[in-house]
Amino acid sequence: MKIFSFWDSGRENAPAVVRNCLRSWEEMNPDATLEVLSAADIPRLLGDFPFDVRRLPIQAQSDILRIRLLRLHGGLWVDATLLPVVPLSHWFNLYSGSSGFFVYSASPRHWRLASYLIMAKAENHFIRALDQKILDYWTHPRVTLDLMPRIQPDYPIGKRMFLKAITSRGLGHDYVRFFNGWRRDLLYPVSPEGAASRFFPYFWVHYLMMQLAQTDPEASAIVDAMTYRQHELSHSLQAARESLGADFPKAIPMALRTAPVQKLDWRVDWPAAVFDRPLPADVLI
Repeated sequence: MKIFSFWDSGRENAPAVVRNCLRSWEEMNPDATLEVLSAADIPRLLGDFPFDVRRLPIQAQSDILRIRLLRLHGGLWVDATLLPVVPLSHWFNLYSGSSGFFVYSASPRHWRLASYLIMAKAENHFIRALDQKILDYWTHPRVTLDLMPRIQPDYPIGKRMFLKAITSRGLGHDYVRFFNGWRRDLLYPVSPEGAASRFFPYFWVHYLMMQLAQTDPEASAIVDAMTYRQHELSHSLQAARESLGADFPKAIPMALRTAPVQKLDWRVDWPAAVFDRPLPADVLI
């Protein structure tokens, strides 16, 4: 089986936490092949877009790349900061299930489809249709809109962020129109009107996935048949670090037991105990 990941400057130049995560995938899954791509691979794999995808933020490049790779080859996509806790042999078949597709999600399922881990068979309908939607969506480069729709402009913090954005960055009326559309409808950015704008949200690919699950009956059936696992469990380490402060090290063993993978942050110096592997039988699968 193929495992794909990405670090723009290459694996050898990645931070220590990324190298540790990638090495763990190899050590725990010797029968799989890990391929870590870099920015140098983008032109070869994404040359059919109407502009140079490298003009986009690196996160958007990675989002596009993961879907294309899984459409072509199938297998498993993992973010470079995704730490494996349990070998794939203990959970891959259960998660991929009869649908041949898995992503972490939250209830209601169609409204929270994540992309930091994706399992898919080659030419899986959901992945194939999503790859086409991505190609249709990226007709032109865009600027990232960095305000979440839940931050309302009439709240003090939202108002400050909103005013700073439209004044310091000179985004003006187009920004206001896009932001207001997004407040009304979470999927506005990938609607025909939203997609025609010069802005895009950080979680744009999540919204395309949600839209696909709503509008394509075959894709919807795949998601409905998918094994359901809440994404919060795979963020237990991050949540414990952010909430417990100096007591975080005490919580590491328990947090590691909440899911077969844990999402880390490459900007954080993680204690060595984070990379200690619990027994598979002790981990919630």
